[in-house]
Amino acid sequence: MRISPNIKPCVREDALKLTLDLKANMKENTENSLMVLGFLMLLSIYGLVTYFNEDEVCLELFAFVAQHKIAVKLFEALGFANKLSDFVEKLIKRKQFVVHINWLRRINKFLC
Repeated sequence: MRISPNIKPCVREDALKLTLDLKANMKENTENSLMVLGFLMLLSIYGLVTYFNEDEVCLELFAFVAQHKIAVKLFEALGFANKLSDFVEKLIKRKQFVVHINWLRRINKFLC
């Protein structure tokens, strides 16, 4: 993810198929935050975020994995910095107060 390797189209297609399968499995097993985190990592690594609903990914899935430290970095890597305030507002509405403090700290890094 950090080195952004050149990914061949056929590999990206296979990654997209895997990601679609993973998304389908996530709907059946909504209690596994690590599965959601893996899904988000695949989106980032293979540049697949454009194939999915941005608001669903940004606001729904990240709220589910917000407690993981890497989620903050993935949020930025996927280009959602402009949606950070909406995301934190969603965490507050869900009463994920402990989690949103970490995200509020990150706002300063995004804005500076």
